[in-house]
Amino acid sequence: MPYAIQTLRLDELDGLNPDNALSAEEKERYASFKIEKRRREWLGGRMALKQAVQKHHNTLFGHLPQALITARPDEKGKPRLYIDGQLSAIPVSISHSSEYAAAAVGLKEGMALGMDLEKIEERPVSWVKEVFHPAELTSLEPEFLTAIWTKKEAALKALGIGLNASFWDVRFRSDSAEFYGSALPAWHGIGSKTILTATYGKPKGYIMSIAFELDSQGADDGRFN
Repeated sequence: MPYAIQTLRLDELDGLNPDNALSAEEKERYASFKIEKRRREWLGGRMALKQAVQKHHNTLFGHLPQALITARPDEKGKPRLYIDGQLSAIPVSISHSSEYAAAAVGLKEGMALGMDLEKIEERPVSWVKEVFHPAELTSLEPEFLTAIWTKKEAALKALGIGLNASFWDVRFRSDSAEFYGSALPAWHGIGSKTILTATYGKPKGYIMSIAFELDSQGADDGRFN
């Protein structure tokens, strides 16, 4: 797969001095959070991203201090990678759930990429009806529903629109996304490329999905750390 994944347990942040890893802009953002849980999740996602870029793009950028690797949201909220203040064409995506944060980094510039991580849990029926099109509901098992949910979020992130579209406007009956309604303009905007997903049952008790554009050259397994 044309991406690399970095996961991080949030308790790995214990004892970390953010001053050594964050840029001046990130330090300001980190200090702005009023809720400790949100501050910790945000930091976990940024640290996972910095580690992924350091590990998998060192031949491109050389050994970079973590403070020079940053992500800023674009006008639609999609994170964009900046290296030493300069916008990079390498796509990135960040997610967190409960005790974990994760980041995906594209191994090819300009490719569509999105990821989502969710803990496997029972969900209320009202939520199931809101998120899933009836054609997708071939099972009501929590693991199955969590997998489809992460695919949907990852695919919408790959389009660059996140939750600005209805969950019903991206559907899965296989590993390939089908787009409808409010998601169609964004899909056409990336050239109507086939968006595939890969789903991982790890960390244990979680489901992680990566959405990425089909690589006509073929690809091997994604790099997972």
